[in-house]
Amino acid sequence: MSKKQVEFYRLMTEAGDRMENKEEVWQEYPRPQFVIDNWQCLNGIWELDGSPVRVPFVPESILSGYQGQINTTMTYTKCFTSAKPQKNKRVLLHFGAVDQIAEVFLNGTFLGKHAGGYAPFSFDVTEVIGEENRLEVKVTDELNKDYPYGKQCRERGGMWYTPVSGIWQSVWLEQVQETYMESVRMTPDLKGVHVQVNIVSGRIKAKSVVQAEITLHTGENYKVDLCAEDNYIDLSKIVSASGEPYEPQLWEPANPYLYHMTLRAGEDEIQTYFALRTIE
Repeated sequence: MSKKQVEFYRLMTEAGDRMENKEEVWQEYPRPQFVIDNWQCLNGIWELDGSPVRVPFVPESILSGYQGQINTTMTYTKCFTSAKPQKNKRVLLHFGAVDQIAEVFLNGTFLGKHAGGYAPFSFDVTEVIGEENRLEVKVTDELNKDYPYGKQCRERGGMWYTPVSGIWQSVWLEQVQETYMESVRMTPDLKGVHVQVNIVSGRIKAKSVVQAEITLHTGENYKVDLCAEDNYIDLSKIVSASGEPYEPQLWEPANPYLYHMTLRAGEDEIQTYFALRTIE
């Protein structure tokens, strides 16, 4: 069969059929292992070079609804309302991923530039955001070999896939404390978990005491104080209220148990989880 005879069929899942005409999509908090309460989702209908597009679906996809021309340079715009920053709080603008190079402007102010289509990035917009806002993202996607792009190709076929351009992960706002937890890294073994928390204070990396509260499978809550650097929580050393030693629950397909944990640093609080399992 010649290339001209190849027909690419429209593929749609049952879930895709249900949401194809919806404006509000992917309203779940984007980071399930780092959940905060005070956030605003910016997914939904944007403008891309003057035509509607549904974010976070790439313009090459059916679910994006985009009908315009797809160029190597694109400009996304989104107008939205937002609550004023609360006293002594910061407002962060997050992008899950933009392929490949993104220049971001909020209310005419240049926030910064990010290169690389797979990594998340964010900006502190406390001094720029208002009640009525206009967000602009200028994207360049030339399949530049300086950045990984897998098996994408302008002319798909054979082993080559349709390109993925522009905003393809969630966009959202968060209001956080002046001193807040920026990220957490957890490395489990069969008895416990190493926890490393990155804390920011006034846009500067800081050290602080973090309290961890873990819900055990028995229903009891175990609290322990951590420093912001690497800590090890040994669950095998816990003694239950009845005086019995606690037996850690290992994750396995037949019993995929997750330990839910709350981390607190001052007034800042996040929800996360981990499982006890090693792969060797």
